[in-house]
Amino acid sequence: MGKHMDVKRTLNAGDKGTQKYLDEFGDKLVNVRYREDKSGNMRYTTVELIVDSKPIAKLDEQLVSNTRFMNEHVFIRVDLDEVELREKIQRFGAEWDEQNKLWMTSLLSALQLGLADRIVVGKN
Repeated sequence: MGKHMDVKRTLNAGDKGTQKYLDEFGDKLVNVRYREDKSGNMRYTTVELIVDSKPIAKLDEQLVSNTRFMNEHVFIRVDLDEVELREKIQRFGAEWDEQNKLWMTSLLSALQLGLADRIVVGKN
């Protein structure tokens, strides 16, 4: 199944033909897709759902523009399976913080590595 299906039509939540799925999934519904297998013998209906949402922590622009804060420590979230990234941040001097279960590095290093979106705000 899965890999050998062609998408025949995609409907966004709220489009005609999605009401049944809106009733079932509510605002978690993103879209409904109609698919067929390669042989053309089976039709599948799939839905895309929102399963998680959280605010994106934005760095304070003043903090980033003020070079005196570049050596301040920040916490970075790196998943266990991201071995290459973990090794890379360690080469930049990051250290594991056991208490917070996060990597700690300088703001400058985090920005140089392109990890601003992984900075965890509110940890001490």
